Amino acid sequence: MPSDAERFRFIAKFRLHVSFHADHVTLMWQEKVQHWEASPPYYPVAEGKTLAEATDAAIERWEKKQGKRWIPEHSSGVVRLPLRGWVS
Repeated sequence: MPSDAERFRFIAKFRLHVSFHADHVTLMWQEKVQHWEASPPYYPVAEGKTLAEATDAAIERWEKKQGKRWIPEHSSGVVRLPLRGWVS
């Protein structure tokens, strides 16, 4: 089961739109177009009672389609540098 941080990384990586309804949440995908083109329709990816359920369903769908496990990339921008000398 993915953590909340992994769920939000998935939503951000694939640029999914979240639509909250009275009784469920829908994750949708929109095709990227040029700024002068008309706005394309949204395509539903997954639904659930909560955002966590919908994101888990979207991750399962992606894993099934790709045939591999989704492992989030840590893109915090932190780079570990080798340490030379002593630290006090």
